[in-house]
Amino acid sequence: LQKIGVKDGMPPLDRLDLTTAQDIADEVGRLRGYDRCPSALPPELPDHLPPDKEFFYTEKIKTALVGRGYSEVLLYSLVENGAWRVEKPLAKDKSSLRERLAPLLVLSLKMNALNADLLGLDRVKLFEISRVFPFEGERTHLALAVSGGAGLIHDDLTALGLDGTCEGGACEVDLTPHIASSEAGELAELGLKPLSRDKRYR
Repeated sequence: LQKIGVKDGMPPLDRLDLTTAQDIADEVGRLRGYDRCPSALPPELPDHLPPDKEFFYTEKIKTALVGRGYSEVLLYSLVENGAWRVEKPLAKDKSSLRERLAPLLVLSLKMNALNADLLGLDRVKLFEISRVFPFEGERTHLALAVSGGAGLIHDDLTALGLDGTCEGGACEVDLTPHIASSEAGELAELGLKPLSRDKRYR
């Protein structure tokens, strides 16, 4: 505002939408014309960028589990009880960040198992990879659940080179240390291709 000679100002009382400095800057831009604002494209990306290590590692696990007959689910991060509480929860049963994935995954397994005959499945196999929030801080976990009991999951975890805690019909693994010690490979290993140059900014 100072660059265009405005030292101080107050929006009209009927403009209740102008509440922040960004709102005022946007209004000034509209009045002066966005065509008068200098523009610049982002810097060009190099031809090869390695994928994010966590993305690469978790995608490899997802691909392996799908190949072994699992289906991925994405469940609520908010639960009734947890180490970290929401200040103003919208519902009593969603007032905290979850510390584990397994409890909700077991409930999801029970609901999905009811439809196993409809889907022509002998056994329902579910997994979730997501963040959990124990007292010591944010972690990335993997949880697996199979209709028929957690004992059936052991071979699948062994095939992934993982070892987890099994109880209540599900097994859960803290992936955080595995991700930290892993190396990101190439996108081609995941069956993905980087965008061609004509899809990038020039």
